Amino acid sequence: MNKEYSIEKSPLYRLRNKKKLAILLGLPNNYFKKVHQYKYSEFYEDKPNGGMRRINNPEEKLKKII
Repeated sequence: MNKEYSIEKSPLYRLRNKKKLAILLGLPNNYFKKVHQYKYSEFYEDKPNGGMRRINNPEEKLKKII
């Protein structure tokens, strides 16, 4: 889904309501009323120019959020 429009027409522009955000993300209306603890797996990857990059890979539940 590739939509292009001005920032003023974005559904996130001036969004001030957590319930509406949850609906936009395809989550239950009361999603942000609960405390969620997600787990991440951490690993390191070589950078092309040398050094290491830390990667925090989220668990599947978090990846499913649009």
